[in-house]
Amino acid sequence: MTATVKAAAAVLLALAALAGAPSAASAQTTAPILRVETGMHTTLIRRVVPDVPRNRLFTVSDDKTIRVWQMPDARLLSVLRVPIDAGHEGQLFALAVSPDGKTVAAGGWTGWDWEQQGSIYLFDVATGDLIRRYGGLNETISAMVWTPDGRYLAVGLQSRGGFRVLDAATGAVVATDPQYNDKLLDLDVSAQGRIVAVALDGMVRLYAPPDYRLIGRKVIAGGQSPLSVRFSPDGELLAVGHLDVPVVSVASGRDLSWLFQTDPQPLTGQVNLSTVVWSSDGSYLYAGGDFRGGGLNPLYRWPAAGRGTVERIPLVRNRITEIQQMPGGRIAFAAEDPGLGVLGPDGRVVSYRGPDIVNFSAARTTVQLSAEGGVVAYPLAAAGAVRHSFAVLGSGDQVTATAPSVPVFPPRLTAPGVVIAGWENGYAPTLNGKAPELDDYEIARSYAIAPDAKSVLFGTEWAVRRLDLNAKEVWSQNLPAVAWSVNISQNGQLAIAALSDGTIRWYRWRDGKEIVSYFPHGNGVDWMAWTPDGYYTSSVNGDNYVGWHLNRGKDLAPDFYRAVQFDRILYRPDVVNESFRLALASPGAPSASPLADASFTIDKLRQIAPPRLKLLPPALRGLAEGRPQATLRIEGERNALAIKDYAVFVNGVPVTPSRERGLSGGDVDRFSRTIEIDLQAQTNDIRVEAFNGVSMGTAEAWIGLPSEVAPSKVEGNLYVLAIGVNAFPNLPVSLNLAYAAQDAQGMAGALERRGAGHYTKTFVKLLSDESADKPTRESILAALEFVQHGGANDTVVVFLASHGITDPAGNYYFVPRDVERRDIIAAQRGQGGESLVSWTAFFEALRGAAGRRLLIVDTCHAGSAEGSFDAHSLMKRSASSLFPLIVASKGEEKSQEYAAGQHGLFTYALMNALAPAADADGDLLVSLREAFTFALPIVENLRDKTAGGQTPQMMVPRVLGDVALVGADN
Repeated sequence: MTATVKAAAAVLLALAALAGAPSAASAQTTAPILRVETGMHTTLIRRVVPDVPRNRLFTVSDDKTIRVWQMPDARLLSVLRVPIDAGHEGQLFALAVSPDGKTVAAGGWTGWDWEQQGSIYLFDVATGDLIRRYGGLNETISAMVWTPDGRYLAVGLQSRGGFRVLDAATGAVVATDPQYNDKLLDLDVSAQGRIVAVALDGMVRLYAPPDYRLIGRKVIAGGQSPLSVRFSPDGELLAVGHLDVPVVSVASGRDLSWLFQTDPQPLTGQVNLSTVVWSSDGSYLYAGGDFRGGGLNPLYRWPAAGRGTVERIPLVRNRITEIQQMPGGRIAFAAEDPGLGVLGPDGRVVSYRGPDIVNFSAARTTVQLSAEGGVVAYPLAAAGAVRHSFAVLGSGDQVTATAPSVPVFPPRLTAPGVVIAGWENGYAPTLNGKAPELDDYEIARSYAIAPDAKSVLFGTEWAVRRLDLNAKEVWSQNLPAVAWSVNISQNGQLAIAALSDGTIRWYRWRDGKEIVSYFPHGNGVDWMAWTPDGYYTSSVNGDNYVGWHLNRGKDLAPDFYRAVQFDRILYRPDVVNESFRLALASPGAPSASPLADASFTIDKLRQIAPPRLKLLPPALRGLAEGRPQATLRIEGERNALAIKDYAVFVNGVPVTPSRERGLSGGDVDRFSRTIEIDLQAQTNDIRVEAFNGVSMGTAEAWIGLPSEVAPSKVEGNLYVLAIGVNAFPNLPVSLNLAYAAQDAQGMAGALERRGAGHYTKTFVKLLSDESADKPTRESILAALEFVQHGGANDTVVVFLASHGITDPAGNYYFVPRDVERRDIIAAQRGQGGESLVSWTAFFEALRGAAGRRLLIVDTCHAGSAEGSFDAHSLMKRSASSLFPLIVASKGEEKSQEYAAGQHGLFTYALMNALAPAADADGDLLVSLREAFTFALPIVENLRDKTAGGQTPQMMVPRVLGDVALVGADN
């Protein structure tokens, strides 16, 4: 069998696996379904549809989402979700956008598992609402196209389902052609309304309006399996791409008469040309597909409307899945990476959005595991040059880019008496000559032999299976993605699988129970690890990239919640660690962590689900005057819990005053608001939050201003709350601090002094041992109301200097002047403490404040009170609340005091950084990032090297790091 025939056969089998094969119908699941959500598709992009008048692209993927992109910068505008289930249900193969750009239709393996009939979902693009569902189709859907007049939706079906034309408004069938002997795979429509279809029965079919009767059916010379078809811009020509040969056939767009085909000889290494399109002026013919040669997967183009000499354009790493025509000679393309981009008429990439996940497809034998199974090492990139590691029982602020802390080992692939064949991308693997029982079309992808060589772990297209040496199944676990790599710990207790959704999952070897899962973001920084019950630990921003999909029936758009929306109850590093340890205990040990909330499991997520929010498209005004404003229409609806409040953010800054946020009466169930907001930047990310006391609902939009509009800046006020505690009358004198009170006074004075001229007014509230109001718990809580006086253009800074401790669950407590020692001990045990001030008090105050917000914490001093301070957990909570946080040290480091400066070392450095010398870019302003960067070397140069390291930390949302903190001209 040649490589070309093998490749074609593999694609045909994959397509067959996605046909609507008969199976028993089942009820739609109501359980939360965990999904990776990075802002980019996580697997193969099937279709790309341009919305030319609005300069947008729509895409669908095997990851079961529709995405809307603003071009040319490939900015994600929205994610539309269809009802899904385990397995194939919800995979999307077909996509169409109405001519007015208001409605998008998607289908694929949709509705089949529940009804044994296919469904098409239609969404309102502006609101994201699922507005209609057309069911009753006798097969799954492979292709769709909207007619130019917007009246009809043409549908291609898999298996022998054939061709249908539906009334777009009602779903009524107005035309049908059931005479297909194999899957219909692609459709296109001409400007004149003619529709062309290609199918694996070898036929190209042409239909004409107004009744869309069949006017021609022919085998087009060039290949036996036509896979893609496109009309030329004038509708006179058809280009047909084939699955089995690397040629493009060109035929008449009026009667299907064959005209010519491209020459396959120059296309060395090209297996097929499975996607084709014409340039917008018809002068070029483009094609791409599966490439097995060296270098990047190329896109080909032929000048002279396809008759000229081919030009090869190296483009992407994996197969090009679809190309589409864009105005001005540009071409939109999608790749299997997954990737999405636009190619300019000069053959250069104008924009590109690549994958965010780690691709384990080339790491089948290089995902390594420690002997006891708790540490994994993996290649971050396909080439494998950069390796990262993760320890399940590591600290919350672990850096995954470091080398593993213990030796790690690759999967065992050979052993005496164990013979494995046909495992790599094979449909019929064998173990000692015997075939394991796999599902239809299930492909073997990876394997590992157990340390005792008595069983084997197979990773497949959708499962991990432990087999004995007679190929009999010991246990299996269904997967949400392909198991590219598997491994087994040398102590024989754990197995892992690295999946195509970018996750690594741990399983107990004796019974296959899933223990913990881990998602490393492709940026090499962010990550999240979680238990099946939903408790998690993460990097500072890692819980933004994993969440849960909840179906709401067959006719409503599902909900999707990111883990960060539940961080107040589900962020529990202690539970993750304890669950991992318990899973490895003896069979009679408890299966759930006693640290977890016994009343909550992930299947009860609906009971605490956040409010459902809708942000309608904003209207702009004031552009000519240079004072642009947007009118926002917000609609909120409760889930199980009443809505407490809402807030609007512009570029990370809350603009809703505290007094306007609270909801009461009927608004706690459902509310709507129309508000005006000022826009002070060319690009504006709009975010709405609504809180129910437990979890946070969100909605987002983006507003770009015309380049000729230059928004004017508005100066606001500065509010500073500084709290410093030196003396603790109820604690031993040895626990008193030397400079915390001076730190609060000094920082307040520095901000007030350096802020002059930059802020309209400055307001300072100081609580210290020397102030009239002492820093007791009661006075601190009362003072927090002060920070909520700020408005949308103001800046609020809260500075804390004292002792600070963190309990086992990662909850931070500030130690006030009147603390009782018993409460410190109770907090250490995870039992709270009445005389302490919880992090929630400070965070709630800052959450209620409008304007730019900053929290500075210098509360982990050398010789501190009993207990430890976990900077990571505090930073992670700050990231969830979208305000910057600066802490004086990380991990177990202590914040040193600097006697020469009569201040804590970090505070001394930061005070000196609020000076003109820190103005790195010379704009006469000192930004938060400039101040922090300037302070770092001061700490390093002045710290006592014998007392250990001190590494200040800053967590700042991307859009706020360069916002000015003080002026640099005074």
